[in-house]
Amino acid sequence: MRATRTGIHRSMIGALRNFGLTRATTGGIAGGVLAGLAQNFGGRARTLRIVFVISMILPGPQVLAYLALWVLMPRATV
Repeated sequence: MRATRTGIHRSMIGALRNFGLTRATTGGIAGGVLAGLAQNFGGRARTLRIVFVISMILPGPQVLAYLALWVLMPRATV
C-alpha cells in the first residue's frame, strides 16, 4: 500500500525534479541513488560508490542522507 505524501514531501520531490535529480532505473545497486547522482552530474557511479564507502569511516550522517535521497528522489522515467 502506498503512503499518502504530505505537502512538504511533495514540495521536496518537486524541487528535486526541478533540479533534475532522479534515481537511476538501470545500473543502481541499492535504490539507484548514487547511480542517479552520477548520471545527473556526469560522473561515474563506481567512483561515487567508492567515495561513499570510504566516507563511512568518518563520523557523519552519510547513511541518513542516502536514505533521505532514496525516499525523496523520484525514479527516472524511461
